[in-house]
Amino acid sequence: MSRMRRDLPFGAPSAVLASGVGFPTISPDQLELYYTPPAAMMIHRMTRARPDAPFDASSDQTIFGGDDGDVAADARTMVLQRNTEIMISTRACP
Repeated sequence: MSRMRRDLPFGAPSAVLASGVGFPTISPDQLELYYTPPAAMMIHRMTRARPDAPFDASSDQTIFGGDDGDVAADARTMVLQRNTEIMISTRACP
């Protein structure tokens, strides 16, 4: 769901974009979905070709142990939880 301005309500939910996910976070360009499968304690990643398409389940890959990952606005940093610890993971982006 998106909205034109912060003072407006969100619109209607979209069609189902992914199933079997917990703690979802999406990249700023909306092409990557990071999530934790139920009871898995592993962060996974799925991608899609365009922001209005569902995420491609065949692109699913395990990234690393942990859960509740949150991608920063710069798409280079992810904050995640591993047990009771908070960690930061970074990557180089073009």
